[in-house]
Amino acid sequence: MFNKNLLIFPLSLHSIGILNNLENLSLSHPATLLLEIANIAEECMGGTSGALYCLFFTTGAKILASFKQEKDMRNVWFCAFRSGLNCLEKYGRAKVGDRTMVCTYICTLLKCIININIYYY
Repeated sequence: MFNKNLLIFPLSLHSIGILNNLENLSLSHPATLLLEIANIAEECMGGTSGALYCLFFTTGAKILASFKQEKDMRNVWFCAFRSGLNCLEKYGRAKVGDRTMVCTYICTLLKCIININIYYY
């Protein structure tokens, strides 16, 4: 359990929300899982951060749900991640260099492209 007297950041609240709901999450259904994580973000984080994380995960879930099972699911996950990032850039209006979560996510995408041979299209 966490100490309520400590300053809790929105991402910490999201993590706590996920842990508190872990037994009820649809771990075997990735698209549904991302929707559940999106709802937890919206409920637990609140504010702008909660809304942006909700958009990110909801958009990713839509992409995951639209793909059929493939031999290499890395490309599907990459597309879901990229789609979520596009949504953040569109609605959050953040760009690389703004020192937001977008910067971290772009670095993650580049690492995927370089290190695990993800084909960006």
